[in-house]
Order: sequence, then structure tokens, then C-alpha cells
Amino acid sequence: MLHSFVGLAAVLVAISMYIKMEEEGTASPRSLIEAYVGVFIGAITFTGSLVAYGKLDGKIRSSPLMVCGWGRHVLNFTCIMTCAILGVMFGISDSSMALIWMLVMMVIALFIGWHMVMAIGGADMPVVVSMLNSYSGWACAASGFLLENLLLIIVGALVGASGAILSYIMCRAMNRSFISVILGGFGQEGGSGPVEESGEEPKETNIKDFCKDLFAAKSVVIVPGYGMAVAKAQHNVGDIADILRKNGKKVSFCIHPVAGRLPGHMNVLLAEARVSYDIVKEMDEVNPIFDSTDMVLVVGANDIVNPDALDNPASPIAGMPVCEAWRAKQVIVFKRGKGQGYAGIENPLFIKPNTKMFYGSADKTMEEIRHACAAKYSAAENDGAAEVQGAQADDDDEPENFPEPVLRLGVPKEITPLENRVAVTPNSIKRLRLMGYAVQVETGAGEAAKFRDDDYIQAGASIIPSAGQLYDESEVVLKVRRVTEDEINYLGNVKVLISYFAPAQN
Repeated sequence: MLHSFVGLAAVLVAISMYIKMEEEGTASPRSLIEAYVGVFIGAITFTGSLVAYGKLDGKIRSSPLMVCGWGRHVLNFTCIMTCAILGVMFGISDSSMALIWMLVMMVIALFIGWHMVMAIGGADMPVVVSMLNSYSGWACAASGFLLENLLLIIVGALVGASGAILSYIMCRAMNRSFISVILGGFGQEGGSGPVEESGEEPKETNIKDFCKDLFAAKSVVIVPGYGMAVAKAQHNVGDIADILRKNGKKVSFCIHPVAGRLPGHMNVLLAEARVSYDIVKEMDEVNPIFDSTDMVLVVGANDIVNPDALDNPASPIAGMPVCEAWRAKQVIVFKRGKGQGYAGIENPLFIKPNTKMFYGSADKTMEEIRHACAAKYSAAENDGAAEVQGAQADDDDEPENFPEPVLRLGVPKEITPLENRVAVTPNSIKRLRLMGYAVQVETGAGEAAKFRDDDYIQAGASIIPSAGQLYDESEVVLKVRRVTEDEINYLGNVKVLISYFAPAQN
């Protein structure tokens, strides 16, 4: 959407500057070329970006105007040549007619942007988005030349060049021709029909059956796709991975070299969800271990896990590297619905015997799974704690029968930059209460570690609104990092401080 604004701005700047130069009599051959090119690139960027936005958001499907053979390429080439001819007429005509030729060219360029991007299928959309970013840079540079603004020229050239280079790199990673993608990609030509037409129906699963299989798995690989980003499900996915890892599961994320760059880099979204970077791996690292993986979770991905890319030479995505999820013992595909998505290509993975489909919105589905995982492993931990307690107390003692607290233990929020840990987790509260502590936690202390205030309250702790009050009302303070200069001023009422001190550095 923002790319489209840049394109529209370039069109308006070029037209207004041309009118101004004609009125002032300052137009030169160079300025006329700059204005004409600015309108052409800006118009293509404007409509192309709007179509890309609509397709990625599921509002528009790939539907080129002409799909027979080279029909659409001939149409696009004809439109571009027409714009070139109009450019000559623009240069030799008087000002009134020249403006008309420019506006006619603008309309044709708007059509080119719409038609070229409309024909491109889902697997090629990351490249197209990158190229539209490049076009917006060149449109910005064209405006810079017209306005004689060196900053616009430099920034536009950098954006334009970097976008084109990234698009080329992505095409290399997909084993596709850069020129063929930019000229219209594969669209829907040669594509297979929907999965339902193959005569086999995908097997479905539900939250109960899925969780049973997930808890039994020892190794899990998560393949995130664009659907995860659209649903903003990365936080729940990250929480699920964290819970599984804390309970002995081996978890990895498989990032496709192209789809991982859309939108805003998949690994950046996972970093935002605080997923440990050491388990976020490139596709080439994970493909060799799929054979030994118990379960693969495909979250909102389609083309990047399509076995036809390797097995079907007639497939539109033949030769494109993919995440070979189907080789795992079990595959669960999380998908919004039974439709084909904007790619419009059949995916045989969905009907393989080791694959089950989990339909529904990714954000709600992942939230349900996160709650199920948390409840499962929290119950297991409580069972273990009860066994330890049973060795020390009678069987009829209830865990809630805590002794009268003798000391107040305070848990402040860590204020050292980039420190995500917290000294006490909700799971530890019960044991501390049994030891005779009243546990007080500063509000927000566990947020960076993904523990909510409500989690602490349910575990039996009390929430204190400020660090100053926490230190003032606690006899024992438990921290992760050493106290800072500001925190030293709070220590007057504290009898015991437990934390790192780092005396060699402090």
C-alpha cells in the first residue's frame, strides 16, 4: 500500500511540474523526459502495488486478462510500445496536446501495472513485491530529478537498485527466471486443478486429536508462511514452541529462502515473538532432518511445501526449492479454509496419508493450542510437585493450605536493557509459599519472559504497582541482574538481596 502512495506521488509531481515548466517556459528536453518517465513508472507502481496488496490480503485472485499462450505478453508489449510512441508525440507536440498524450500514456501505464501483477501467481508474489519496491525507488528518483532534489535522487536510486538486486537474488533462490517473473510470472497457466478434483479428500483433525499427537511427538518442525503473518499468530506460535522446548521437545523453525522475506522477513516476525534465534533455521538446514522428525506444523504456508515443485515437471512451480515437510512422520497443515488461496495451485501434500488438515483462522487456532499446551504441561508439573510434597506431608493435605508467611519476598522487574528473564516464575510460587514466603511481584515483571500478572495472581502471588513500593515492603528481594544505581536507593528496608553482583565488572 505504501509503495502505491509513492507511485501516485511521482505521477502527481511529474504532471504538476510539467504544467509549471510549460507555463514558465523553462521546459527542456531533459525535463520533458524526466516528467514522462516519472509518470510512466509511477503509474505502474501505483496500480501494481494496489493489486499486490489485494492479492496478498486475499481480496483479489490471480486472473489475467489473456492467458492463452503468449497473449498477455503480447498485450503488455503492445501497451509498452504504445507508451513509447506516445512519448515521441509528447516530445514533438505543443503544450496542450503534449499534456493529452501524457495523460493517455498514464492511463495505459495504469493498465499495465494492473495487468502485469494480476497475472502473477502466489509463488512469485515475493519477487513482485520486491520489484514494486524497486519501482517506487525509481519513481522517487524521477521526482528528485524534476524537483532538483539530490536527496530524493540518492534515496530513490538506493531503494530502486537494492529492490532489483533482492528480486534477482530471490529468483535465483527459487530457480526461476527473473525476466519471466517480471513479465508476468506463471499466473494460472499449466496449473493443476484444486485438490478436491483429484478424487481424494484431505483428512481433517481437531484440537483434541492434534494435541494428543503433539504431546506424543519428540521432535517438531514449524514451517511458517504468509498466513501466519496475516493472522498475526507469531506470538502464539512462539509461545507454543517455548512451552514445547521447556518440556523436552526438540523444536525448529524452517524458513523458506523466498517466502521468509515476505512480509518483513519471517525471521523478524519470529524475533518479535521472542523465538530463540538458534532454532530459526534456513530451509537447507532443515530439509535433511525431516525424515527423522515426528511432526511438522505448516502454519499458513502453501507453495513452499508443495511436493509438485520436485515431482511434477508440468507444475507451474516445477524446480522451485521447497520445504520437504511431507517426509516427516506426520504433517499438520493449518489453513484458513478449503480454498486454494491466491496461488491457485493444487498441493498434493494435503492428501498424503501422513497429512492432516486443521482448518480455521491461524490466530484463534494457535491460541487454543497454546492454552492446551500450557494446561497440559502445567498439570504435569503440578503432579510432580504434589509427589514431592506427598513425601513430606500427609496425603490429605491440600496444596492451598500454606503456612502463615514469615517473610515477604519481592520480585522486581529487570530494568537492564535486553534482559528478558525474571527471577521467579508462576510455577515456583507454590513452593515458595510452602516455604513460608508471601511472594510479591512488581507489575509487568514477567512480561518479557511471557508471564502475565494474572499468571502470578493465580499462582498465589500479589502484584505491586511500583518498584519503590516493592522494595519498601519486602524483607527479601530476588533479582537476576545486579542492582543498578537507581535500585540501590530502594534497598533501605531490604534485609536480604539475592542477585548477581559481577564484582570484577562492577
